[in-house]
Order: sequence, then structure tokens, then C-alpha cells
Amino acid sequence: KSRSIPALKEAMKLAELAEMDNELLGSSHRVLAEEMVLRALKGLNISDDLRRALQEAQQWQPEVERLPGALRDKDPTEFAIAIRLSEMKGSQGSPSDLQNYQIMAEELLAQAKDGILPSQILRTAVEEAEEWAAEFPQLKGAQKRLAMEEKKDAARTKLRGALKSSDPAEIALAIRSGRESQLEDWEMNPAERALDSIRRDMMNTLAQAAIV
Repeated sequence: KSRSIPALKEAMKLAELAEMDNELLGSSHRVLAEEMVLRALKGLNISDDLRRALQEAQQWQPEVERLPGALRDKDPTEFAIAIRLSEMKGSQGSPSDLQNYQIMAEELLAQAKDGILPSQILRTAVEEAEEWAAEFPQLKGAQKRLAMEEKKDAARTKLRGALKSSDPAEIALAIRSGRESQLEDWEMNPAERALDSIRRDMMNTLAQAAIV
């Protein structure tokens, strides 16, 4: 009866060892695939929240004292969770919503430390659903979301590489890719500021050279 992903996986392992009926195993695979898609989609939304919260946490240092229960002296990722939980409490989120959010947030942070992207989790879920739950109503939406998220991940990689290179042409191309991928403004800001700074330096250098 449980639709918990770990519980389903464990039950399927036991069923395979016991050589249970293929039809029952197929049904279990279908339920697992559907739950993986739903969990991955929810995880993507929370991951977006966390990345935005981390960005904001770096800018909101004066606001820290105003957040009840904020984890001021701990890891910034925990501070990011505190910000979002604080906002959810303000929007009358239920205790179960807050608990589920925190559990998934911590899970996503642990995966991020291992270099696992939420889009990779969604890809695995989509592949499972394509094989075992092809009629799942949310599969097409998940496939579209996956394509969009992978495009965003590629744009973020370009932005990071361009910033390291400090090449204005490369940064400009990365910014264009980010806009086409519909990255949010706060994700684009560091590259846009860097490009503006490089252009100002170039203009100042040219102006000084003209005077000489």
C-alpha cells in the first residue's frame, strides 16, 4: 500500500527474490516509476527555491536578525532552508508541508554535495516511466520539463565557464544562452555585472590611450 520510493524499491527486491508473478512485479514497477516522476518534479521546484534562497541569503545579511529561528551561525544552505521555512510559515503552510519541504530540501542538498543535479534525478524518473508507466498522465509534462531543465543546466555551465575565462565575447554568448534558456534574473546578474565591468575597463583603457 505504501507509495514511498524506498519502500517500493525494497518490496520489489524482495518480490524478485521470491520470483513473484510478473504481472504483480510490472504493476509495482509502474507505481514506482510514477512516484519517481512526481517526486522528481517536486524536487525540481524545491531545488529552484533553494538556489534562489542561497542567492538571497548572500545579499540579506542585515535581515538575518529579523528571521525567527534562522540558522545564522551555521552553513548557508541551512540558512537558505530557514528563509524558505519562515516564508512558508508566513503563508500558513501546514506542519506536514513544512516537514516534507525540509526533508526534501535536506535530501537535495545531500545530493548536490555528491554532484547530482535535480535534472538528473528527473531523467532517471522519466526513463523509468517511459519503460514501465508509458500511460502515466504526467509523463509528457515531465519530459518537457526535463528538456527545459537540461537546457538550463547547460546554460548555467556556460555562464560559470565564461566567468572563469573573463572573455567578454564568451560571457556575452553565455548571457544570450541563459536568456534563451529562460534563466532567472538573479542567475544572470553575476555574468551581466562582470561583462559591464570588463566593458568599462576597456573603455577607460581606450580613453587613456587616446589622451596619451
